Amino acid sequence: MKHDLKIDPKYFLEGLKGRKPFEIRINDRYFQVGDDIVFKEWNRCGGYTGREFSAKIIYVLSDFVGLTPGFVAFTYEINKDTKTDEMTIRAIMELLANEKREYLKTVNESQIDSVKQCFMNRVTGMNIALDKILGFSRKNGIDVSDIEW
Repeated sequence: MKHDLKIDPKYFLEGLKGRKPFEIRINDRYFQVGDDIVFKEWNRCGGYTGREFSAKIIYVLSDFVGLTPGFVAFTYEINKDTKTDEMTIRAIMELLANEKREYLKTVNESQIDSVKQCFMNRVTGMNIALDKILGFSRKNGIDVSDIEW
């Protein structure tokens, strides 16, 4: 079965990046393992943004004592054929760039060498990810030159 689901912009990006591979929803659709999901970014003020990604449910939890009756938690895998559009690429790049700036600020403010090293390792990883996104963008004709990173 296929389900089209609204998703808030902050959760959309976290889901797309793979950092939030789960959902907790009212189980009014009777979600099952193997169901296809299309997450459609939805802004409370402006409605649908046009960005979306598709996924497949890989685990469903519905009878757990910690869940409110009538709710379900499920995990999903993003479909490999999900089309990544320019807005999504730009949003991910901006999110990474902002996180990188925050990490660098922590490095500059910290007096503890181990903390500085830990955050610099994260910044190095972000630079690698940003380089890959930049390469993908160029290959696909997406201009992200205005994003400062």
